[in-house]
Amino acid sequence: MWNPNGSLLQVDVGSRIASAATSADQRTLLAKARGVPPPAIGATLVNATESVRNEIANAYGIFVPPVDCRLDESLPPDIATYYIGIKRYQYSVTDLSEITAFLKHKIIDVSLPAVDRDGIQALLDSALQLIKREEYQESLEKYHRAYYYALLNTQALSGIRALSDVGNLYIMSGELRFAIALLNRSYALSRAEPIVDPGIRPQIALSLANAHRLTGCPGDALQCFDAAAKDSQYAHNPALLFLAYTGAAEAYHDLQRFKEAVSLLRRASELVSEVPSDDPFKLVYHIERSINSILTESDEQRGFETGGPGKHAAPRPSSDIFARLKEELPAAVIKSLTSAAVCKLWDVQGSLNINLFGVANYNISHSVFRSAVAIGKGAIQNIQGGL
Repeated sequence: MWNPNGSLLQVDVGSRIASAATSADQRTLLAKARGVPPPAIGATLVNATESVRNEIANAYGIFVPPVDCRLDESLPPDIATYYIGIKRYQYSVTDLSEITAFLKHKIIDVSLPAVDRDGIQALLDSALQLIKREEYQESLEKYHRAYYYALLNTQALSGIRALSDVGNLYIMSGELRFAIALLNRSYALSRAEPIVDPGIRPQIALSLANAHRLTGCPGDALQCFDAAAKDSQYAHNPALLFLAYTGAAEAYHDLQRFKEAVSLLRRASELVSEVPSDDPFKLVYHIERSINSILTESDEQRGFETGGPGKHAAPRPSSDIFARLKEELPAAVIKSLTSAAVCKLWDVQGSLNINLFGVANYNISHSVFRSAVAIGKGAIQNIQGGL
């Protein structure tokens, strides 16, 4: 799995490859008795990757970070998984030279031409433009290089942005396990770096929450929605707070905890401003429709459990309750966000999902939302278990 510690270059190999990359144990009985350790597992592969690093550095005059080589016993014996920056590749291997040749090709590909700090920002801006045009594969290539050079140049915010946006791309493609790994790393970095714009933290938490909900883990989703709500208030971003409330409401709806879902939707409704525009009216209308649908569902559930009306069949979850609301959200959210934010509404596994790319700062002068600090008198209650 992708290294949570953030190695830029990593190779995970199956047991047969690891054995082929380990020297024969030629210790004598006396050496063993004296405690001489056996040959290190995979030492031949480690030495080969060091040779590749030196070869590239001498030929092109560029720094190549160390390659992290690991035995992954969960892989088939002859399979190697390569992690280059944020990208991953997996192939069967018959000879160790295949691994070093592939690594050399991909390292040169991501390293050249070299990118300075201004170039990293240019790559991120270009990736966002590609997302606007729905050219997702091309945007992934830009993020890949941006992340690689951001870490080499200790540009924390750029690396965090790249990880977060690529995590969203993987959510959109349905590769949720990898998306969660990337977003977990991105969120951890955003909390560890004091210089990071706090506005990006709730975005990452929202994406992570949605990924967990889509994998059928509403409890994990609720923890992330709770973090997103707190981070949104800290960043004074009511647009993201609104998404945290409505997202948590959907997670509670998944759990058939209708009271909590309705309570959070009402909090979300309180965040909508009264401005001369149809957007707040549409949002409030769809929130009220969602609340009424959930209350009806709750009544049917009670009837089923008590043997009253509707006792013949358990109520079916209304999958379109939140879909109708989400269809109205992107226009309202975009109006309330500034900077380079790109908002996408995407169907993942039959569920509409809102993905935010770039930096979503709050625009007070053109918003359909009230100030975040006006809700809860300056303090957010915990979404999970805090109602």
